[in-house]
Amino acid sequence: MRVQKILSVLIVGLSVNAWALPSNKSLLTKEEAQNRFAQVSDVKYGLAFTLPEKGPDYQGRVTISMKILKADQPLRIDFTGGQVKSLKVNGETAVFTYNDQFILINSGILKAGNNSAAIEFTHPYSTDGDGLYRFEDPVDKKIYIYSNLEPFDANRVFPCFDQPDIKATYTMDVTAPKSWEVVTSVLETGKKASGEMLVWNFPESAVMSTYIWSLHAGPYHVWKDNAGKIPLRLMARESLAKYVVAKDWFTFTKQGLRFFPRYFNTNYPYKKYDQVIVPDFNAGAMENVAAVTFSERFISRGVYSHRQRVSIASVLLHEMAHMWFGDLVTMKWWNDLWLNESFATYMSSLAMSEATEFKKDAWRDFAQGKVGSYRADQWVTTHPIEAPVQSTDDAFANFDAITYGKGASLQKQLVLYLGERKFQKGIQNYFKKHAGGNTTLTDFMRALSQASGKDLTAWSEMWLRTAGLNTLTADLVCGDDGKIQSLKLLQTAPDAHSHLREQVTKVAFLKSGKSGIKVQKVTNVLFKGASTDVNVKGQACPDIVFPNYEDHAYIKVQLDPISLKSVKAGIQNVEDPLTRQMLWVTLWDMVRDAKWSVKEYAELVLEQMPLEKDDKIIRFVSNNAASNSDLSNVFSYLPRETENDKKYLADWIGRFETLARTELEKSPAGSERQKIWFNVFVNTGETPQAREKMQALLDGNAKLPEFTVDQDKRWALIQTLCVQWDPTAKSRMEKEAVTDTSAQGQLEVLTCQAALADASNKKAIMEKLKVSDNFSSLKKADATVRGLYPNRQEPLIEPLSKNFYDTLAAALKKESPTYLKTLTNAAPRECGTSAKFGSAEFLASQKTLPATVQKALKIINQEGQTCRQIRALAKDQSLTAPN
Repeated sequence: MRVQKILSVLIVGLSVNAWALPSNKSLLTKEEAQNRFAQVSDVKYGLAFTLPEKGPDYQGRVTISMKILKADQPLRIDFTGGQVKSLKVNGETAVFTYNDQFILINSGILKAGNNSAAIEFTHPYSTDGDGLYRFEDPVDKKIYIYSNLEPFDANRVFPCFDQPDIKATYTMDVTAPKSWEVVTSVLETGKKASGEMLVWNFPESAVMSTYIWSLHAGPYHVWKDNAGKIPLRLMARESLAKYVVAKDWFTFTKQGLRFFPRYFNTNYPYKKYDQVIVPDFNAGAMENVAAVTFSERFISRGVYSHRQRVSIASVLLHEMAHMWFGDLVTMKWWNDLWLNESFATYMSSLAMSEATEFKKDAWRDFAQGKVGSYRADQWVTTHPIEAPVQSTDDAFANFDAITYGKGASLQKQLVLYLGERKFQKGIQNYFKKHAGGNTTLTDFMRALSQASGKDLTAWSEMWLRTAGLNTLTADLVCGDDGKIQSLKLLQTAPDAHSHLREQVTKVAFLKSGKSGIKVQKVTNVLFKGASTDVNVKGQACPDIVFPNYEDHAYIKVQLDPISLKSVKAGIQNVEDPLTRQMLWVTLWDMVRDAKWSVKEYAELVLEQMPLEKDDKIIRFVSNNAASNSDLSNVFSYLPRETENDKKYLADWIGRFETLARTELEKSPAGSERQKIWFNVFVNTGETPQAREKMQALLDGNAKLPEFTVDQDKRWALIQTLCVQWDPTAKSRMEKEAVTDTSAQGQLEVLTCQAALADASNKKAIMEKLKVSDNFSSLKKADATVRGLYPNRQEPLIEPLSKNFYDTLAAALKKESPTYLKTLTNAAPRECGTSAKFGSAEFLASQKTLPATVQKALKIINQEGQTCRQIRALAKDQSLTAPN
């Protein structure tokens, strides 16, 4: 049969059906998925792929064996963007319709019971990182291929039933160049030559959903080890292999494969464990069954910092937890995506705290991770954890900090509420009952309820089906005798989400002494409603009350006046590092809520950071001070409308730069702190003196003890010079591009080019961004976007706002949701008042927008309002540095 792209044939006898033909974009609705689940079962895929080293397309064949439960309906097989060469049903050539998004088979061809559909097809390799992606290494021209399929991209690889509750087994033959490795969920049973190619034979896999099936291929460098009887492999591109510390990866892997089977009382469910580090990856990592993919951003081209090693271990253990929760037991539909991700996030922290070298700080990192969840839960785009998902497009929009962090926080809260052993027993029972199947939230909660003896129905309604973040404040009254007269915990809810929830927290009472500020007493409190009395009358009045000690509650804290005064006077003296860290988080929340002046926070940073000895706190506070990553930082929030405010801003920038440079130079040689202050200095320096220091570091005229300015750090320095429009920036960028011809180097050049502080340059780039075809990969578009609107260029950026929205409007007409999401990340941040056209106007002008685009623009608009409120509170406030 000839290639059919869209077959305009009226199929004789085709009844009215649920599948809309044609569709305007590739998605699957919940209703469609439910109908198909009732139609087919017992699915097996027999796959064959030919992966040529050259050319934009690959060839494939799939035989789908299945049981048809309802033969009187047409059958939809998802397949986006390919070409169907032939289709046979039960051995007979079949008439079908293909609309570039799915194949529709006439119900008259099907029969009740066992059926098969054999489809020959071709498909282009992906250029946006989803589907089956092809990458050419610019260093050695070697080709690497990998799959990335969540939530609805398996159908961009081969024809299938692309929904999580139609699980299947897979057998596969792959024809590939002889120098390549080929990886999927099982080890090959054999390889045989076929001309210049090899044919790899893979046996039947375990049952799994389509989105966690995988196919990776290329001349990957391979490291091997084992965890008991489980074979382990780690893979990376040959040109990157020298930077991979395989020992760390295998150590963390073995620790996880010891911890999780014991905790879950369920053996690792697959026969091997591969981890593949891949280029241009859109996410951090992906839990493909027994063949996990990781972004190359975890690889440093220099000495790894402690933070980088923690990040590798944390993400590695997160993906490993998915082998049980997500892969072995899978959500039925995308509304329970949160359960997959929150469970893996919580279990990663638990494994870090009990099984790795990072035990000491695991829960501190967890607490820090909640900051992003708190922020997302206060945006207008917040949603219940169990959000309604009507289509796969909605699922894509819900990959956020609420899905991951808030859900994980509630898992931690459940442990305190139910008891650790009962929580663990519930998890074990859940795996025992549902292994190999699909579940809903009800199944999970039932397992925990049965193990603990507690009905979690009300808890689920209160926490999982409502949105928003509540605030907790201690109302402390002390008498003249220094004793507590009363203490109430006051809970408030945002206007849009007026739910006053019930949860357990630990209230800590801190007192100043000669050796610092120490926790003197801790009491557990179940708080609910607007006010909860705490029975501590007559006890010594504390200097600080902190009502979320050890971070068990999911709550934002606002300090009472007594505590705020004590914290401002001596936060560096708070002995417990987690409490001190959370107090800094609370202070920043109060700034963002316009409850405390950003100028006072700015002064506290300059006063306290030279005294702070904890690396995690230094990193957090310094990022709040002057991060370039988003609008939320002191630099952006300081007002600048009046002459007094402009003078204060310039003065504060100079003092903060001096702080960063001083702390960098006095940090212990080769220490984590030295790396932190280097990053702070590079990300924030903008005075002539700072730029001279950066140039000297690049030229080798300045050195730091036991510190190497490696390739990644060189690019960080050059990017800052580009943002500042340093006279040497462009020539340095061009020279570095000749030295670093790697894939990462090419991305760094694009970011630097976009960052150059020149309006005509940025207008030309925005014109280019209108069409994704102007970029050979989505990653290159993303690299360009990241440099376009840095925070330090506010006066230049605001007049260009209209140009950006013209670009977005043009792209909306024909670009994919994935590209549009990337493009929207370039939207100018809005804090000043001079922009004539911004997110609010654009949202009002558009009748329909993809969910991810609409969400991003609403957040940008709200963050702009937040920034203006913060500036207004501090405007013309008389505040100068202490003498």
